[in-house]
Amino acid sequence: MYEKISRAVATHVKKHRLVFWYDPDGKHRAIFESISIDGSRIELSNNEWWVKHHVLKEAPDTHFLIYAPYPRPTDSENWLLDLVLAGFSFTHDLAETYREELGLGTEFQSLFASHVAFFQNVKERFEPLSAMIDPDKDTPDTLRVKMMAVLSLSRPTELRSTELFARVFFELAEDGFLEQTDRWKELEKFELAESFLTMLRLYIEEGRNNLKPHGAAVEIYKAAWKLELSGETTSHRRECSLLLNSWRDMFEADERYKRLTERVQESLAIHSDLEGLTIEGLTRLTLFPAIDTEIAHRLVQEASENRTDLRMIQTVANKRIGSYWIRRGLPVVEPIYRLLGSYAEFETELNAIDLKTEGPADISSHYVERLYRIDLLYRTCLMHYQHAGRIGSLAALIERIDRRYINDFLQRLSEIWDQEIRTGSPRFPESAPAQSRFFDAVVSPYLKRNEKLVVVVSDALRYEAGVDLASRLNGLNRVSAEAGCMIAAAPTITAVGMNALLPHSRIAFADKDSISVEVDGTSVSGIDGRSRWLETEVKRRFPGKTALAMWAHTLGDMPTDAARAHIGSADLVYLYSNGIDAVADNAKTETSLPEAVERELESITNLTRKIANQLNRSHILVTADHGFLYQNEAPEDYYFLSVEKPESGERERRFLLGATTPPGEHFYAADLSSIEIAGSRACSFVEGLYRIRKQGSGARFVHGGLSLQELLVPLLRVHVRKESDVKRVTVAIMKAPREVITTQTHTVHFYQQDAVSDKYLPETIRVFFAAGDGTPISDTKEVRFDSRDEDAQNRSQSVVLHFGSEANAYNGQTIYLEMQRDEGGAYVHYARESYPYRTFGERDF
Repeated sequence: MYEKISRAVATHVKKHRLVFWYDPDGKHRAIFESISIDGSRIELSNNEWWVKHHVLKEAPDTHFLIYAPYPRPTDSENWLLDLVLAGFSFTHDLAETYREELGLGTEFQSLFASHVAFFQNVKERFEPLSAMIDPDKDTPDTLRVKMMAVLSLSRPTELRSTELFARVFFELAEDGFLEQTDRWKELEKFELAESFLTMLRLYIEEGRNNLKPHGAAVEIYKAAWKLELSGETTSHRRECSLLLNSWRDMFEADERYKRLTERVQESLAIHSDLEGLTIEGLTRLTLFPAIDTEIAHRLVQEASENRTDLRMIQTVANKRIGSYWIRRGLPVVEPIYRLLGSYAEFETELNAIDLKTEGPADISSHYVERLYRIDLLYRTCLMHYQHAGRIGSLAALIERIDRRYINDFLQRLSEIWDQEIRTGSPRFPESAPAQSRFFDAVVSPYLKRNEKLVVVVSDALRYEAGVDLASRLNGLNRVSAEAGCMIAAAPTITAVGMNALLPHSRIAFADKDSISVEVDGTSVSGIDGRSRWLETEVKRRFPGKTALAMWAHTLGDMPTDAARAHIGSADLVYLYSNGIDAVADNAKTETSLPEAVERELESITNLTRKIANQLNRSHILVTADHGFLYQNEAPEDYYFLSVEKPESGERERRFLLGATTPPGEHFYAADLSSIEIAGSRACSFVEGLYRIRKQGSGARFVHGGLSLQELLVPLLRVHVRKESDVKRVTVAIMKAPREVITTQTHTVHFYQQDAVSDKYLPETIRVFFAAGDGTPISDTKEVRFDSRDEDAQNRSQSVVLHFGSEANAYNGQTIYLEMQRDEGGAYVHYARESYPYRTFGERDF
């Protein structure tokens, strides 16, 4: 643009001796000062008499460019009028200059003429706008949106005009809520405010043309909210709802939409609307994040007071987890929903069993088959409670869960198992090997078959957590995990269990005053000691075979090439992990056990993925040294036993080492034929949920005793297949024969053909109606298909879609229901179904 002006001025100076340039506001002083001309430059500044004398008397043959940084004076006030009339007055059409510089056509003439002032600041407005121009696609409306973006956004981006306008709207509306008006005043100054409101005319009712951006936002949300609350459709409400839905899809990962919605939510005081609705009524609403907060609050109250149907709690909680605001990371509410879902399962499982009539016969088998789920769900509830920040409003529900778990399950189960223990020959599942037989009975067959094996040993991974882990591993592609159990050696402590998993003939306590354990008379401690022992024993038993042991996290953190090089061609690799015991076996951190277990399960899952996909190992075993007892509520003082330390031995929370006879009624001796007791030392164990009082140690998390939770450890046999075996559930449209759409809303029915399981993953589908040319003509809904219900009738869902005004152009034509699947955050084609579209005019009643 400046080059054009410079060339034009230079040409006129060359042709005319006197060229006058009146520049209103002095916007082009820089051109005047830098222009190269064949003559001299003079700037008018109250120096008219000198100018006249100079150009007429002192330099009568020189060409002059005479510049005035102000408008041309009226003739009666112009002291140089005679020279102006005798010379040439340079004028130019700025609007046309700017338009041509941007390469835009004549259809933009009126726009540039109306907004000349906007383009006069090169650095702040003209240059940023020029970087956004697309001469082949821009229209006057899209150009105005880009001009608004230059004024409103700190970093205008090359987005579609609809997205750009939405961002401008969000920024200006938020400014309004914060009583910041600078950017809106900029739009008013450059005559773009009216254009801004004109672009919203479809969404603002007549007579509201004086709205500011945040007022427009309130009106748009209010209309959409009325539609969602009442279901009563008007064209205005529908258009507002469609607009917000498009913005929601457009800016799912953007905080602007979330912030604006929260501000409007507060402005509309929607809590008064929510108070009068039932939970069922609330579940139909999605517009504001406060809806999920209210639903979660109501469900927590109902659950805490045991006033509602468990299936309803589980259904609502699971469905809302997939809702928009939860996906956006609504703080606290997501873990509350997950807590409620787990609580409903917990109560359902607890109600399905009757431990009051359960006898000791086969109680361990019953635990392995089903009862373990109570422990699993209890831990899961506590984990979600911790993720929710242990907020006070959940205290009553957690207290109920604790009470139900301890009184109605843990206490009764321990009483039944104690009866079995006191027989001296407690019965275990026939398929469960003793931990001391692990190497000979479980590991050795792999080596005999020349199959390389990885063994993952997780400290304190109890049986229920192992089953949970197996389910997660089965969700990995090409991985299958079979969950079994082993009977841990007693006392159920790390020193005994870890050594029992190594190849050995005998394990025993080292001396009378210590709980350190020897393997075949040798002290084997730490990773290095275990690795040396394992390597030596494997070479001795299987000549030519090699073995090593290391920390699991060390291998997990290694780059692939380094990990492959480290394990090399080893036939047997033991990987040790201590994510649970290190946190829980500490009085200061024991309450974090649920989160520690969750992290450990995630860690082993990631480790398995690496072993399978990067290290190309096909056989993995996962097990543990011992289990544990845990309760969130600190045990009552009644459960603590005060006993003296044996004269030659040790005193731990759950056993006495060196006690020749049980010191009281709540103890039993270790003459148990079906449980291997380390060495020949006398040992007494506390029964039930009792703990031995011991200074400084934790009380919620304990192990060392003979409860089922301490004795039964997982044995996962993991196999990596060569072919893919995980897929998503299939979703089908349930459409009536010759179905025709005749209204501005239409309900679409879907059917989830497969129940979600380890190998069938949930599917998320985005659905909307589009014309034959691909133009979207309805709102967009996202539907998550994650039902685990085995009853096919319970796996159907319905979605109501609203048509926008743009659909009117396709009346009488065939339109299409488009289904797109979520593929890592991007949506790709899933399915398409055609529908005749025959509407009969717009009706608002």
